[in-house]
Amino acid sequence: MRLMIDRLIFSLFGGALGGLTYTWVLRQYVVGEQTGFIVMDVVWAFIACVIGGGLFYLVWPEIVAFFRMLSKAFQRIMKKLAITDLMILIFALFVTIVIYIFLEPIYRFALEPKLFTLVTFLTTPILFIIIWMLGIGKRESIIESTRQLFGSSISQPCSNQHVLDSSSLIDGRIAELMMTTTLNGRFAVPSFVLFDLQRISDSQDPILSHRGKRGMMTLEKLQEIMGPKLEVLHTSNRGRQIDLLLKMSREGYLVISCDMELTLDLRRQGATVVNLNEAASALKTMIVPGEETMIAVIKEGKEQGQGVGFLDDGTMVVIEDGKRVIGQTVRIICTSLLQNPQGRIVFGKIVTR
Repeated sequence: MRLMIDRLIFSLFGGALGGLTYTWVLRQYVVGEQTGFIVMDVVWAFIACVIGGGLFYLVWPEIVAFFRMLSKAFQRIMKKLAITDLMILIFALFVTIVIYIFLEPIYRFALEPKLFTLVTFLTTPILFIIIWMLGIGKRESIIESTRQLFGSSISQPCSNQHVLDSSSLIDGRIAELMMTTTLNGRFAVPSFVLFDLQRISDSQDPILSHRGKRGMMTLEKLQEIMGPKLEVLHTSNRGRQIDLLLKMSREGYLVISCDMELTLDLRRQGATVVNLNEAASALKTMIVPGEETMIAVIKEGKEQGQGVGFLDDGTMVVIEDGKRVIGQTVRIICTSLLQNPQGRIVFGKIVTR
């Protein structure tokens, strides 16, 4: 009902616009300056109103769809726009207005009215763009100067600042972890990580392309969950990702990754890294040799006679002589553990008593 009312109001606006268009523009071509054609004048004005109202009534769904698309695009841009860049944008607009206020009397005195309008129309947006681009180019210097202005206590990055790499976004578990509020502080996704995800998404390999798109979807989910706590940092895209992450680590950021090789390389160079695979492994159910537990044997193992089951946390359990009880839940005793960077494997045998 509300949509129909909005559509009718929009149609009335179109009818009024059609009538005004006839009165101001088309009337002189239809009846000219002659008199005595009042009835025809009214008829033509009515026809113009009907055409304008009907046209606006027909295009209403397209207008609504266009503005919805525009609204979603604006929201995506605002989510990806860093807070510091938004502040620079507002500052550039303010400086442009101040400069225009000082230059406007000079323009009016030196230029003719028509030329004044043209020069103002051209120079004002160009001036705004130049000031804004200068601010973006000197972004790091502006941030550092602001920190120094407000005291040395702000000059050092906070210890609760985290930076996410490509592998953590592609993995996807970071979004679920953020919903638990386990990690506190501010989080950043550098532009070189976005560039890497985009490169993977554009790959001709469908598997790589899917991984890249999953990373972008994880980022969008994090933006919905965390809001302003997640910032997209505009950084240099030149160089290897490990070198760029190491630089951010030295600035005080804690790196979050799922790439074990990258984690080890960064740690060797003194960086602090949280590896999600290590954290997940550390939180798995602890079982030690000699401990008994119940396991559902679901499939055959690689070696002859072995059966395989899983603990509640997903840890694989290899059961000696377990092939004969596939499909059953049995009690086993842990005989040994195998630990590797990807997780833990439990070996056991069936308890018979």
